[in-house]
Amino acid sequence: LSSLSDFDQFEAIMQSVIQAKHLNPAMKVSMDPGFEYTSLRRERLQPLIAYADYVFLNKSEKKNLGFNARSARPLYANLCEYFSAINPDPTRTLIVKHDDRHELIHFKDGVCQIRTVRHKKLYQYQLNNDTGAGDSFAGGFISGMLDDRLNSDIAAPIQLGVLAAKGRMRSFDYENPYLNIQKLT
Repeated sequence: LSSLSDFDQFEAIMQSVIQAKHLNPAMKVSMDPGFEYTSLRRERLQPLIAYADYVFLNKSEKKNLGFNARSARPLYANLCEYFSAINPDPTRTLIVKHDDRHELIHFKDGVCQIRTVRHKKLYQYQLNNDTGAGDSFAGGFISGMLDDRLNSDIAAPIQLGVLAAKGRMRSFDYENPYLNIQKLT
């Protein structure tokens, strides 16, 4: 789910997703709430995000949900409190996107567990267009999670998501991003 819609519409969509998840607990939900929702709609977002299995954030969105704490310990404590307050789930994974790595965060029994998955940085001179890169990452990640050959360790779907995002960012609007993905592999 992406935050491209009006928040009221997003809430209505999420209510349907929550109902579907109650009917099928095996269903996995991924969400990219975006900067506006993590900064301006943090309180209304919390009961919705509590039903997401994978939450994609960038550094700014992570800070927003961590109440903009200035140092690491309070930031992660705030994140743990935010994500554990409603429907605590130790399998919920925050995937924080950085230029050269992805930070995977879990919360279990009030403790924050962090794992880093590194990848090769895409430099500014290689970037043609970043519109849709987050959605491309999500699509690659989801594709990797659905592939039984890759989903035994979350690092492989993350790398597939990175590959899809890089293919998109290296492409101009008139180009097929798949061709750039092929060049990267």
